[in-house]
Amino acid sequence: MVSKAGDLAAGSILPIHPTCRTCDHKKCRAFHGNASTNLNVLKCPKGLNCFAHKDDKETVVFIGLGDPSRVDLPRSFSRHREYVVAPDIVRQWILRTTHAIDHAHLVMTEDTERAIQGLHNIQPAVNMVLRAAERPINMHAGSTFEQRLDASTQAERDLYYAANLLTWMIDIQHDLVRPETILHGERSSTPIYEMVDRFVRSFRLLAGPHKRIRLEGQSYRRPRCFDSVATLLFIILHNAIKYSIENQEIVIRVNDPGNYVEVSIESYGPAIRKEELDLVFTAGARGRHAREFTTEGSGRGLYVAHMIAQKHGTYIECTPPHHTVDYDGIPCGTNTFAVRLY
Repeated sequence: MVSKAGDLAAGSILPIHPTCRTCDHKKCRAFHGNASTNLNVLKCPKGLNCFAHKDDKETVVFIGLGDPSRVDLPRSFSRHREYVVAPDIVRQWILRTTHAIDHAHLVMTEDTERAIQGLHNIQPAVNMVLRAAERPINMHAGSTFEQRLDASTQAERDLYYAANLLTWMIDIQHDLVRPETILHGERSSTPIYEMVDRFVRSFRLLAGPHKRIRLEGQSYRRPRCFDSVATLLFIILHNAIKYSIENQEIVIRVNDPGNYVEVSIESYGPAIRKEELDLVFTAGARGRHAREFTTEGSGRGLYVAHMIAQKHGTYIECTPPHHTVDYDGIPCGTNTFAVRLY
């Protein structure tokens, strides 16, 4: 959240809490924090608070329950059970955290260490979003979280998947800032279909009503992959959403055609030219029509995905459109990215 003058109580350094207007009267302005970390937490006798991270250009504020500077969030929540966080407040967290991630991504190309610090500072608030989204689900009947998730309402599930999307976005940003960290770890049996299914459920919220996402196929294999395979699949799917035109379907297929799992993603957007098939996997590079379509993107996503594929002993296959149609002067067609996991 970018603080504006109209958002601030008179004489206050933090925005007014949307569910508690007592800050208008300055009755709960007791702060603690280390000035050198640019951290401030507004303590409230009702258990509410505001968590603010400041940098040179803006203030990102997360509003919620408990103390986000602490790791023991479940106990923090249980101490204030009577103050349940409303879904609209959590949605505000999600929107503001997304803004913070976008800002950190822009800063990343200018100052890597500053970007890492920015991501580190908002991690507690992202954890709070996830805990708040899990809370109403855990109130349903069921012996496992998946059973309780199935028993929850559509709105509760949407909120949970959106919160998960935030945590994944934070992890991806860390990988984009320091791609060398993805080359470590051990292989383990990985349910690729279930992973893709969770991504699709979350990305449907991000894509909005004008971009449809369809998951096809079946897969029962569990190839031995590194944890970074999630980053690889996330990047390809996110690119398909970002570089696709509205009212066109994005199709994800997961199948077991042989002794491997194949994941392919088709999207209709700015055409990748044949001479760019290797270029798009180069650090800092984007296709010509992709640059014309949107200014978003650093050209690092597919580069990192390519590194992860190599780490797994495989590669990402890119198939350009066979035919194109001009949309606002930009040649568009069906681009396909596919990867095999053994």
